[in-house]
Amino acid sequence: MKIVVVALGVVCAQLLALSAAAQTPPTDPLRVERKQEAQKAARTPLLGEGYPQPEPRAKVSPQAKAEARAERRKNAAAAAKDAKPGELYSTVPEARPKVPKGERAAARAARNAEVSRAVKAGEIKPIGEGGK
Repeated sequence: MKIVVVALGVVCAQLLALSAAAQTPPTDPLRVERKQEAQKAARTPLLGEGYPQPEPRAKVSPQAKAEARAERRKNAAAAAKDAKPGELYSTVPEARPKVPKGERAAARAARNAEVSRAVKAGEIKPIGEGGK
């Protein structure tokens, strides 16, 4: 199997090499001219193009950095305290009223009793015996 894969790979590599070597450059004068223009434009970027260097700025002292950081933290703390949940185009759903544990247990027992009655009456199949 390995021999077949290696041989097939060698044949494909030869075909790709032959097809790449068989391609001739375009002889259409318009294409040649445009290609030369593109190569020239790629070599010499215009003023303002390429990799502009940023304007030099004076270094900021550690004291000024600390003052700016303290101001940002103060503003962030105030914004966090004033934030309301759901203020970004969403609404907070109303909370459901609390139901006592005893009522939930009674409702669950009633549902289970109804299912047991339906299974005994043959109205529904028991769990695990469903199907067509």
